[in-house]
Amino acid sequence: MNSDVSTNVEMPINHELNIDFTPEYKEYLKELGEGKLSKYISCIPHKFPRQYPKTTIEEKTFPSSFDPRLTYMTPIKDQGPLNTCFAFASVAQLEALASKNTGVKRFFSEEHLRFYTSNKNDQLWFNIDPDEGRLFDYTAANFTNWTGPVYQSDAPYDPTPGVEWNDIQMDSTVQLHVTGTKEIANKVTSNDRDAIMQAITDYGSVYAFLNWAVACFNVTNSAYLYYEPIAIKPVLHGICICGWDDNFPLTYFNSSHRPSSNGAWLVKDSRGTSFGIQGYIWVSYEEIDISDVACFTGFRFAMDDQMLSLDTQPLDWKIYDTSDTYICNMYDLTNEYNEHRIISDIMINSSSIGSDYSIFIVPAPSGTPPAVSSLTNPVASGTYTYEGFITKTLTTPYTIPNSGKFAFIVKTSIGNDGLSSNNVEYTTRGFNGNLLMFKRPTRSYYSLGSTWQDNYLNSRFTNCGSWCIRPIFPNAYVTPWTPHVQGSVTHGIFTLGIARGLCVSMGRLKFIHVHVTVEAISGSPTGDLQITGCPYNPQYETPLNLGITSYMGVDFNQRYVFPLLESNGIIEFLSCGSGPEVAININTVYVDATLQLAGLFLIDTGL
Repeated sequence: MNSDVSTNVEMPINHELNIDFTPEYKEYLKELGEGKLSKYISCIPHKFPRQYPKTTIEEKTFPSSFDPRLTYMTPIKDQGPLNTCFAFASVAQLEALASKNTGVKRFFSEEHLRFYTSNKNDQLWFNIDPDEGRLFDYTAANFTNWTGPVYQSDAPYDPTPGVEWNDIQMDSTVQLHVTGTKEIANKVTSNDRDAIMQAITDYGSVYAFLNWAVACFNVTNSAYLYYEPIAIKPVLHGICICGWDDNFPLTYFNSSHRPSSNGAWLVKDSRGTSFGIQGYIWVSYEEIDISDVACFTGFRFAMDDQMLSLDTQPLDWKIYDTSDTYICNMYDLTNEYNEHRIISDIMINSSSIGSDYSIFIVPAPSGTPPAVSSLTNPVASGTYTYEGFITKTLTTPYTIPNSGKFAFIVKTSIGNDGLSSNNVEYTTRGFNGNLLMFKRPTRSYYSLGSTWQDNYLNSRFTNCGSWCIRPIFPNAYVTPWTPHVQGSVTHGIFTLGIARGLCVSMGRLKFIHVHVTVEAISGSPTGDLQITGCPYNPQYETPLNLGITSYMGVDFNQRYVFPLLESNGIIEFLSCGSGPEVAININTVYVDATLQLAGLFLIDTGL
């Protein structure tokens, strides 16, 4: 049993707004007090309501059936006697997404997932036994923090109850970086059918919970529809929905309780190939106890990218307010300044559908967030359309100007429900018999537009931890160049030669930064500096235009950082005067490792 909730009466953090726990969680609290916990061996319900996109009025057209078993679905696995269906269902969904998007079937480890998000991981305080079930939120916390997944071959599943943490397996290499999740539906009805079909179409499959009672299963036809009364109370069982058939016969279900019409979902289960149809079953469209439908939405293989994160626990508390809200994580970027210099993306968590959001990065040398009134020029913005993790790529990558502390701030406006809401960690845990709270004071803050309050000192946030605001740093491949001067000392051409990049194409080149030091050898020259540049991509046999950035009125003996966008392949130094001798030193080039060009690229400069 997941014992992160005390048997004492809990008060929702948003009680002043009359926002209560979910009915399912209140039922859990009631049955917890009565000792009736058999239903919850696989998970406990969400504390607060999740938001799901509303079904559009426009009717979508999908094929009458869809079956990916022989295309991108990975082999059936067996969870054995343990309550680890959550791990098998969520890993199955990610495997389907990776296989569908790449054409390569990869097999990820349920063993690593169940142990990493358990009380055997005493560094992160997941208060649940590795043999017990849990919500999709736990998998999302693990995978979006890039602490998983690892390959199944590196951490094979052991169904023996009570096995211990294996250091070698738990230190296995993470094989991809998950970049997003999406909450799709809860307590599925016919109104959610299009949303689930669309998610399967887009992401290969979806994760869900099913109220499972063996008496409701037609073994002959592998068809399931839950009904009451039954002798044995059902349990919540994690499944992976991967297809559908509008014409699946209603007569295939138990004669005592059949649906009113044809149609069923194709479900990948985790009870081995001897169960169902080689491990798959059919669940009626009219099944009302399919819940918590969610999925992963994207990933990267850029394993050299780095992320900073404060939120390691599931984001299972929600803070509501009736005005715009501001959340802030404080990071010291001294190491990142020395190693990366560039922020390419920021991962955030969407919890307020219809809300506009803006992301700010602000130097904060004092270690406290800047006044909200001073926030200008967001590095990214958008509108939340679903609840889940989102990786927002910055239109212009943020160059870290110096070492020290920086405030990462997200402003969220009022959403469709008339509230601004933010998901946050629940940090007070009854961990292995002890009531503990891990704290990160002076790291996470909250504001309604005036003063900032430290999450860990805010009386309203007694049980709350940190926000999900995670900067992402692409690996910087540095190539030093020695410029060769052609022409006079006051104007001419520098030829920098060839820089060798990673010979693997992972997508479009996003940016190149050239760090320029302008040195006056003698005198006090003045002038204008114009920087342009263009990498050459042999794969397409033509230059890729990346833009132009100019600095006018250059201050000599200073370093400048120029993002090269849509360039024409030269660096020019104009109107530098005729007296003093001038040298320009191009020190380094930083290339985004996640979107590396194939082959070689060439940048010429002119002086």
